Amino acid sequence: MGLTQSVSTPSPSPSSASPSSAAPPDGSVLAIDAGNSKTDVALIGPDGSVLGAARGGGFRPPVVGAERAVASLAPLVEEVARQAGRSGAAGAGHVSACLANVDLPSEEEELTGVLAERGWGATVTVANDTFALLRAGVGDDGEPTGVSVVCGAGINCAGIGHGGRVARFPAIGRISGDWGGGGYLSEEALWWGARAEDGRGEPTELARALPAHFGLTTMYELIEALHLGRLEPGRRHELTPVLFAVAGAGDGIARAIVERQAEEVVTMAVVALGRLDLLGEEPRWCWAAGCSRPAIRCWTTGSANCSRSAPRRPSRGWSPRRRCSAPRCWAWTAPARRNRRTPGCARTTPRPMTRKVEPKVLPKRNEKGREDRDPNKIQARPVTSPGAAVHTAATPTATPTRNPGQGGGLVSYPPTTGRAAPPPAPAAPPRTAWAEGLDRARAAATTEPGRLRVIGAVLAALVVAFGAVTAWQVSDRQTAADAVAERSQPLSADAAQIYRSLADADTTATGGFLAGGQEPPQVRQRFVRDIDTASKLLVRAAANTEGSSSARDEIRKINQLLPVYTGLIDSARANNRQGLPLGGAYLRYANDTMRDKLLPAAGRLYQAETARLGEDYEDAEAWPWVAIATGLVALGALGWAQRREFHRTNRVLNRGLLTATAASTVVMLWLVVGHAVASTQLSDSDDHGAKSLQVLNEARIDSLRARADENLTLVARGAVVVDEDGANKGKDAYDVSYGSRMSALVGKASGGRPSDGSLLDKARALADDDEGREPVEKAGDRIREWQVRHKAARTADDAGDYRKALTKVIGAKDSTGESFDAVDSQLAKALDHEQREFQQAADDGRGAFTAMALGAGVLAVLGAAGAVLGIGRRLSEYR
Repeated sequence: MGLTQSVSTPSPSPSSASPSSAAPPDGSVLAIDAGNSKTDVALIGPDGSVLGAARGGGFRPPVVGAERAVASLAPLVEEVARQAGRSGAAGAGHVSACLANVDLPSEEEELTGVLAERGWGATVTVANDTFALLRAGVGDDGEPTGVSVVCGAGINCAGIGHGGRVARFPAIGRISGDWGGGGYLSEEALWWGARAEDGRGEPTELARALPAHFGLTTMYELIEALHLGRLEPGRRHELTPVLFAVAGAGDGIARAIVERQAEEVVTMAVVALGRLDLLGEEPRWCWAAGCSRPAIRCWTTGSANCSRSAPRRPSRGWSPRRRCSAPRCWAWTAPARRNRRTPGCARTTPRPMTRKVEPKVLPKRNEKGREDRDPNKIQARPVTSPGAAVHTAATPTATPTRNPGQGGGLVSYPPTTGRAAPPPAPAAPPRTAWAEGLDRARAAATTEPGRLRVIGAVLAALVVAFGAVTAWQVSDRQTAADAVAERSQPLSADAAQIYRSLADADTTATGGFLAGGQEPPQVRQRFVRDIDTASKLLVRAAANTEGSSSARDEIRKINQLLPVYTGLIDSARANNRQGLPLGGAYLRYANDTMRDKLLPAAGRLYQAETARLGEDYEDAEAWPWVAIATGLVALGALGWAQRREFHRTNRVLNRGLLTATAASTVVMLWLVVGHAVASTQLSDSDDHGAKSLQVLNEARIDSLRARADENLTLVARGAVVVDEDGANKGKDAYDVSYGSRMSALVGKASGGRPSDGSLLDKARALADDDEGREPVEKAGDRIREWQVRHKAARTADDAGDYRKALTKVIGAKDSTGESFDAVDSQLAKALDHEQREFQQAADDGRGAFTAMALGAGVLAVLGAAGAVLGIGRRLSEYR
């Protein structure tokens, strides 16, 4: 297929349409823009007004087939017809469909026929979706000419010239000469990142940024996740924005890939313009980039003459340019040609390989050809090797001396006595650099200048160590304080909210069941809202729970059981609407699932997050004893040095040492006072914030579970009893559970203020102001009211008056439900107040660490410099 072709779409025959299923055609147009990732459908009236619009998923006939691909458009067409007030099909006068993956005329003809059979319009036109962009870019004045380039999941280009000539590309992939698009760029980025990590390629930030996007640490983990299907293949497109971000940060590899994509865009546009004879004119340019942000500006829109202004970059298999040691020597090199000569490069000639040739002693042979073993007659022969100097070996009886002015290999021997010399004494082992250094230090320490140098070095090292340890320990505590305010406590609050949402959903479901077959809409909405809240918070908790396997296990368990619970509730509702007793059994089974599995898992999740909050509090409040000890040692050494100088010179002050002492003292005071303030504020946020929130959360959860037990008492009507030995054996199990919840909330007393040790008593004691105590006290009063009304409801139910008991439980006025709602409202108000108190105290506490680490480092450097200068002043007196 040529790259330029004239395309005309045949109109469908009347037999292709389905007039019986479509409304009478009018002047309206059904517009379909279907891309790889999304589809837009709109119904346009004769006057240009939008009668209806809808959006759906991607359009991929090569994957699912033409029939199924077009069938996926049917719901969107029905939706726009409904918006336009038309029943059935759209009944448009014309269907204009610009579709992705329709790259060949045969594909256009096939889809034209399939669309015509749908009967959505009297006539049908099918074109590639690139023409939709082209139509959006050209004007309505004069003859429409122009070129459009689409760079989405793939890349494509289309143009219209004079006389309706069309230039287009097959755009099927690499087999049709294409390069780029979001899919290809993500593969290219993965290729370079993998080779950078395993050492086959050049270093690039892509090796870190690509796996980090999915929460992974290495390219190996990312490759494994993609290969084993733990990451959906479609998520590879998410890596293209990462590539552009890395390129924008200046990474050479990423920039080369992006610039190669820019060059491909320019190339396609230039070729299309040339084939349409538009290079001499000023065409209209349209740029649509789904794979990237508009950061590529390699060519200017509206340019009369376009040229390939983007520098050409090597493709796969080539490495970015590498700088050698010679100035102004930059070379593009292929991996297989690393040692090629580069003009101007100092390292163009490989270094010759050299090898050390050791001398050998060759014994002289006697007249019989045998080796002469007489040590007095052994002579040294020069042994040579190609390219090496002549080496000789000395005899055991003579020491060779080199003759001045003669060749490097010529030696002479002094006369001998004819007898073998005694064996030489063994050479002393070579001394190490460490031993020699110690000897020099000992020698230097015997003089006053040497001692001063040692003292100066030790003082500077101690001051720097004090600053470094302070910065390290303060940073650790600041990190823990930040975790308290920004991670641990919010996660603990989310876990508590998950527990409350599940308990409230169960309470709402039982209340709606008591209302009869027609469940009130507000009850249903509240149940759905609770389930949605729990689901969203579970997702957030799973994303933010780091390193806690127990928390992850509980989240997984809740996610598995939640659909089971909602299914049981739906079955209970369905049977209840039909008046079948089986609905009550379903409800009890759902409640057992919630009570025995879901709520315990949520409780364990809350306990795990609360325990981590306690650990972060301990880390943030721990005193930096190592830093304090180091500081005391540094201050003691500085004091000793100044006292020594005073006794030796009678000088009271040394400015340098005084500066070092002042800087170290400031760091010490800042460390102690700042940490004390931070610890006090964090402790206050714990005592009057985090702990108060924990107690209030438990109180609110217990009130919700008490309400659920109260409702289930009426649902079960004595079907579930306590079968364990004890005072409650044979009693209604739900009523017994209700009583235990109330005892936990306000104590066992039937009236008056909450008993000592009850949840509301603890909450009131932890509240540090009237704004926090008031809602707790009101909640206690409404719980006492709730108990009185519950007693009346139970009396009516025990007397056989179920209707009266039901009214006292779920009635709109003077019911236990009214009391429960008031209790829940007051507890929620108290929770909001304590959350604000916690946040303020936690922010104040971590604010005390602000700039402490940086300040300690700066002051330590200043102190070390003062110590060195102070000692240096004394050393200058010995010169």
